[in-house]
Amino acid sequence: MTQRISDRETALDTARSLLQSCQKVVCFSGAGLSAESGIATFRDTETDALWSQYDPTELASPEGFAAHPERVIDWYNWRRRRIAQAHPNAAHRALAQRPDIVQITQNVDDLLERAGCKQASVIHLHGNITHDRCHQRCGFQHKIDLANPPGPGRCPMCDAPLRPAVVWFGETLPQWAWQQAEKACREAE
Repeated sequence: MTQRISDRETALDTARSLLQSCQKVVCFSGAGLSAESGIATFRDTETDALWSQYDPTELASPEGFAAHPERVIDWYNWRRRRIAQAHPNAAHRALAQRPDIVQITQNVDDLLERAGCKQASVIHLHGNITHDRCHQRCGFQHKIDLANPPGPGRCPMCDAPLRPAVVWFGETLPQWAWQQAEKACREAE
């Protein structure tokens, strides 16, 4: 047991030294990062895993939104209110201590930003639940209040329905986010 702890400490010291010597670092994160803050994951085996309670095709797909837009908006607003009550955890805060690190995350929450990460250094590959966007992709997008999210709305530019600015099943990742992530990875040490 003592040898395992020593090996782990040596590995952590090596990783710490390497990170401190690098100027361009990329960190990939997913649901595990925010789980410690009480954000339910989609594939967790716990009872609060989101897909153990809901059918993903009904709540996180263009088809589900077309069939039941109010149900989808209600569910996302429930998630938004939970995220509004969550607080960044030690991992979020540790990542924020290195403003030079580019954060590429699959998370749709804003806990990295609330921990102090610069918005420009966080790439949300799966979108950002803190925003609504036009369902028809006319380009309209706006930030919403997570604690008091709006009900179903219409795009002020083209009158299409507004929806959470997240990637749903069957959709491709936003091209600009993918391009930013590729660029950050190419430039990383």
